[in-house]
Amino acid sequence: MLYVFIVCAFVARDASRAITPFSAQQVRRTLSVGWVLLGYTLFCLVLDPIAAQVQYAAGVAAVSLFGSPQAGELFINFETLIAAGAFFLFSYILNYGKTLQELADETA
Repeated sequence: MLYVFIVCAFVARDASRAITPFSAQQVRRTLSVGWVLLGYTLFCLVLDPIAAQVQYAAGVAAVSLFGSPQAGELFINFETLIAAGAFFLFSYILNYGKTLQELADETA
């Protein structure tokens, strides 16, 4: 998650320096954040059943791996899934804006 904050800081830094947000670099940055968040969601989806089994087997000595209360439950982190979708959408918007800016530069 630290990667997401660092990349967002780079995007904000470029915006504060009056660099256009409709560039290939910004599109790559936002797209990479979307992929990282999607990967994190899938990682949690795989890790949670394992952590739940460990916690269920440990009994009273619960292991703090953020496992589900019972083994066999499925935990999907919808917050990061929605955030990944938002970053993919934002990347698409920036890419479309980049295309429109290139077309405007050609006609002017």
